[in-house]
Amino acid sequence: KTTCIDFITGIKRFPKTFAILLIATISFLAFTGITQKFVPHIKYRNQIIKYHKMKKNPYRVKGNLLGNENAKVVITLYSDYVCPMCYMHNIMLHQAVKELKNIKIEHYNYPFDRECNQFVNNSMHPGACFMARGALAAKKQGNYWEMSSLLYENQPKTMKDMLKLAEQAGLDLEKFKEDINSTEVKEILLNDINRIHSLGVNATPATIIDGQVYIGVKPYYQLKENLKKHGAK
Repeated sequence: KTTCIDFITGIKRFPKTFAILLIATISFLAFTGITQKFVPHIKYRNQIIKYHKMKKNPYRVKGNLLGNENAKVVITLYSDYVCPMCYMHNIMLHQAVKELKNIKIEHYNYPFDRECNQFVNNSMHPGACFMARGALAAKKQGNYWEMSSLLYENQPKTMKDMLKLAEQAGLDLEKFKEDINSTEVKEILLNDINRIHSLGVNATPATIIDGQVYIGVKPYYQLKENLKKHGAK
């Protein structure tokens, strides 16, 4: 009670000083809340959550090329379609391609699924091999990246579900059904898996830029800064 009385008395005696301090405090809190300059861990978390909440990839592209064909900065990406971190990373890379020049994304599959990957101890992501084959079958018809985004977003479990996505991507369904189970597509997937295993990388998403390996997902602003350091503009 005494503290409250003293506080009110102080306000009455020094109203201008109190008003200045109040404005300064509110301004400081607003500044830190908007910029998150003094709480980088919150900024980091909020950036990750932002992409996690996205139900669809707003930067989705069609075709087999993501980026500039003759780009000097080539980003090699290894990912798994069931991996939630890969889902977020996929959106970030699409956004980077929209906002930066001189970069190109090359994607290889590394499903954590014993159905096709002998190097994993158990099927942490069942169905990942099936989805990887779906993406590669779409690539044979020239629409790898749109199909990839559709796979991340819809997680098809059956051929019926997969064909709906193939139709949405504008693919020839008969050819798609033939390709998804073809020996050629299975060999391409196996080569992807052997490639990443030979590098000693056993986690996704894994990104390689100029020989440097980056594991996991970083906030978009960090990804963008990193790409600029490697020559993106």
